[in-house]
Amino acid sequence: MMKPAVQIYNQQEPHLQHRNLVQKYIKGDFSRKYLIWYNSIGTVLTITCFVISGLLSTSFNIMTNTFSALGSWVSWHNPRGWFMFSIGLFFMLFTVLPQIPYQHSRIKYVNKPLSYIVSTSLFLGCLCFSLVVFFPVVDTSISGGKVMFSDVHINSALAGGAIFIFSYFILFILVVVDNCKKKLVFGPAFTSAMIILVIFFVIALIANVARILKNIGESSFTFYSFSMWENLGIYIVFVFFVTTPFMLQQRSDGKFTIQNESKRLFPQMNRIQLKTELSKIWFQIIKRNNCVQRWKQCRFLEYMADYQQVDGLVDDEIVQVLYQIADITDEGEDCRQRILQMIQPLCLNLSYDLLKIAADICKPRKQQIIPNRNEIVIVQE
Repeated sequence: MMKPAVQIYNQQEPHLQHRNLVQKYIKGDFSRKYLIWYNSIGTVLTITCFVISGLLSTSFNIMTNTFSALGSWVSWHNPRGWFMFSIGLFFMLFTVLPQIPYQHSRIKYVNKPLSYIVSTSLFLGCLCFSLVVFFPVVDTSISGGKVMFSDVHINSALAGGAIFIFSYFILFILVVVDNCKKKLVFGPAFTSAMIILVIFFVIALIANVARILKNIGESSFTFYSFSMWENLGIYIVFVFFVTTPFMLQQRSDGKFTIQNESKRLFPQMNRIQLKTELSKIWFQIIKRNNCVQRWKQCRFLEYMADYQQVDGLVDDEIVQVLYQIADITDEGEDCRQRILQMIQPLCLNLSYDLLKIAADICKPRKQQIIPNRNEIVIVQE
């Protein structure tokens, strides 16, 4: 017997079911399954290119050569492998970029202004990183002028490094705020990773300040080697980028884990059935609430339609659906209590804790006019 399929669509805006890939990249609207494949393939391609480039280089050493040395075609750096290194940098850049809007779509629930600062800074850091790709460390002038490729490369690298460090310190502040307010956007895995990353940056900063004070060269076989800290920093930040989506999936409020809780809550309900129930919940809410913004409804419809062909929702996507439900309410200070009153009687299979996750991210909204209920159709085959 075939599993029941759920079709959710808006009659006046059918294009919402077929968002193109560019829109998904801009908004970070990816499923966890998609990012698993995307990040895995991007990481394998990036590391493969770097390894081949390193093998073709006869002089590269992490203690004495900066990361960019692999991309220089001069005879004393990497004349045979620089091209593979450049290809690897492109793979790295395209692997990292989609993670920023995906992360932003989560962290904005903690503090919207700071989340925009973090995301904008990370994009600027990637822009500087792209200049490093296009301008390798070679003493070749740009269009015959006085500015050399190496000048652009060095300045872009320094600016990008400073921007990334700034971004992650702001992100660390968001993690602290999130843990204090118990909004559950960041789980213990992400929090631990952020602490490790900040500790690494602090140690690297101390080592390089000490190197300058002791008048030690940038390249040395010691703890003070700038080249070593630069290489390690780039790889650690890359690993943090590609694992961030997976760390954000594991949410815990100190009492339960979403993955384990969902197995206990839904033993008799497959994911397609659960999606159907969540659709009904949403439909009942918009019928009762006259403060719903049209685009909020469309976004939820769109989100649900994206998983129409997927064999069930994963645990994190259940939570994201609840986020969408919570995000359409507009009741000021008592919005948390109101959304619990609206949702809980409609689907008793959902626990209070899961509903509270949705309620805790509610924010006051400006009053909007709800569209005609006939514009929205839920069809079950």
